Amino acid sequence: MNTPASTYRYFSIDRLPKPKGRKTFTYTVVSCKDASELGQIKWYGPWRQYCFFPVAKSVWSPGCIRDIQDFLDKAKKHLLEYKSWGNEVQTALDRLRNPKVQRVAPKGMKAFEEEKKIRRDNG
Repeated sequence: MNTPASTYRYFSIDRLPKPKGRKTFTYTVVSCKDASELGQIKWYGPWRQYCFFPVAKSVWSPGCIRDIQDFLDKAKKHLLEYKSWGNEVQTALDRLRNPKVQRVAPKGMKAFEEEKKIRRDNG
């Protein structure tokens, strides 16, 4: 089993290996008492967000539901940060490949100056 992504009082959440071609991770929710699977957290495309899919006939207290919500919030924040970082990298690569693209410094003058230096050093 993977290292827990998060551990709470009654369960832990483990990240599963990402299958080829999938953009988001799937997490399994496992009981701390007997290591049985309580459900999964995965991307639900129609709602464009991570959702919790409990196993059939499982019972959840308000405290455990809050813990699941806490993890869903963290997963969403992580995904948004990852997407933002990926977009910035792609934009920088596009600018380096095509010097005629208008250059606007999204992160301020420091980022713009670093990009100019890279272009100058690469010829």
